[in-house]
Amino acid sequence: MPLDLCHATTCRFSLFVFAVPAAAALRQDRKKKALAIVLFLILTALVARCRYVLDWEWGQVESAGVTVRQVIPKGALPEAEPATLHLRIGSASLPSAAQLEVYGPGGQRLFSSAENDARERPDVAIALPQWLLEQNAKEPVEIRIDSAGGFGPESFLLFPVIPPPWAGGTRRDGSDSLSPSTGIRHGSLDWWAHAGADLPPARSPQGQDDDRVAGLAVGVKRVLEPGHRSQ
Repeated sequence: MPLDLCHATTCRFSLFVFAVPAAAALRQDRKKKALAIVLFLILTALVARCRYVLDWEWGQVESAGVTVRQVIPKGALPEAEPATLHLRIGSASLPSAAQLEVYGPGGQRLFSSAENDARERPDVAIALPQWLLEQNAKEPVEIRIDSAGGFGPESFLLFPVIPPPWAGGTRRDGSDSLSPSTGIRHGSLDWWAHAGADLPPARSPQGQDDDRVAGLAVGVKRVLEPGHRSQ
């Protein structure tokens, strides 16, 4: 065999020998990457469905006369009565003079904490009228929350915030920040809706009873910490 041909054959054989494990490693890497992508998509879908796992930041309504608006996407509410909307917002401690009222499109009042006996709940449960459900089936609807009553250093409203990009559609009138006092600019209220009338005690979507002490108390502690500022 000529020397050049022998050398070329040897080189090709060497390349083949090294290429086989390299190709196998590449295939293995591709499998790992594909598995990682699949796991990422699954986790993303789960988080998008169970947004409440992300609400570790707390917003604060520190005075009366504050208006917070939450957009409910089209088709997010049940189609027919009875139906209930839950908003996780409440007084930091009880008894409290801090109150809130919830309005639907057109200024129709849906809820008033002053007329509700379940102030100890960690959420507001609102019975939704049929006209609102029908409107949401056609287009997004806006829910308006107004603060009222007496506010002070230990009398205010707290609400967990779900950060973007997982949720949005919440804004505070007259401010670029959703919660200036805690440094949260953007996000969404923690809300969910279900068919049927609400039956106490309230149960959150994860199927466990909400614990006011474990929830709002932690928020109060964070908000009242000296120099507290959300990142």
